[in-house]
Amino acid sequence: MLRLQNEITIGATTFNKVINIEADSSWKNLVDTCRIELPNNFTRDSRPITVGQDGFFKRGDSVTVRAGYFPKKEIIFEGYIRRIYVDVIIVIECEDEAFQLKQNTITESVPNNSTLKTLIDKIKGNVQAESIDAVIGKFRATRVTPLQVLEELRRVLRLVSYIRDKVLRVGLAYYFDEANEVKFDLEKNVMDSSGLEFIDSSELLITVEGVAAQKDNTVIVRYAYWLDDEVVVSDDDPARGERDTVRIDNATQSTIDAFIKRHLENRLATGIRGSFLAFLEPKVRHGDRVQLISKRFKEREGTFLVKRVVTRSGINGGEQEIELDRKVA
Repeated sequence: MLRLQNEITIGATTFNKVINIEADSSWKNLVDTCRIELPNNFTRDSRPITVGQDGFFKRGDSVTVRAGYFPKKEIIFEGYIRRIYVDVIIVIECEDEAFQLKQNTITESVPNNSTLKTLIDKIKGNVQAESIDAVIGKFRATRVTPLQVLEELRRVLRLVSYIRDKVLRVGLAYYFDEANEVKFDLEKNVMDSSGLEFIDSSELLITVEGVAAQKDNTVIVRYAYWLDDEVVVSDDDPARGERDTVRIDNATQSTIDAFIKRHLENRLATGIRGSFLAFLEPKVRHGDRVQLISKRFKEREGTFLVKRVVTRSGINGGEQEIELDRKVA
């Protein structure tokens, strides 16, 4: 029988008495979050948890959350306390290392034809960071937080940002050379697959947007979509359905067209969307690949990228809610 374990470390204090933990992690979030619920009789050194500077825990304290089945516990969240609520239960809301990118405002600029790394080095403060090799052109940020700069990079240049192992990553949603592949049998080690929708690929209204910043500071944007039983690649945005954005800086138009056409053809073959529930093991992170197998429904099989993982652990048991992205060719 699986025996669930939870362990929370806040500052120098470690404890395992919790009602529930929910950690939400995705490259779409920019900020990963964790909600910790504790009984309202929680004390340490005869001091109860209260709100404010006199409380045992306070805003900005470091947090590490582990969960798993005896004897193994995995880190499911690392970050800082953002807020504490004390009522019938105690609720501690936390954010990952991106919390540090919200604490101060900055005014920074980089000249024309600057690299992404130049800008990130200027705004990251004490947070470790890495970025893809890309030219972003002239950029200025005035009296904004570093997190707001990252939001602008996502909005304008489609550059994804998230924290992985306390390091800020700026650039891509998926890094295929480091992704783990985890196998799930829909009839054996999946708790609930009702959140997965298996549909005919012809029903998927998907647009793939290809963006390529050029060294002369221009940007090429092309779109691939399915129309009248064929793949269309053009400058026209059909503005419909789901959208994947891929970035290939300094690529030619023909290279972009070939890439987004192939990407769309892979997506049209998925026939799946949504999420499923699994046990806490094997552990999955966004960016990993999930291989689904099924003896009863062969059409549901395939390998898919992981967009988001919500991990829950507490008095009602443990689970991972794994949201899938496109199929891997």
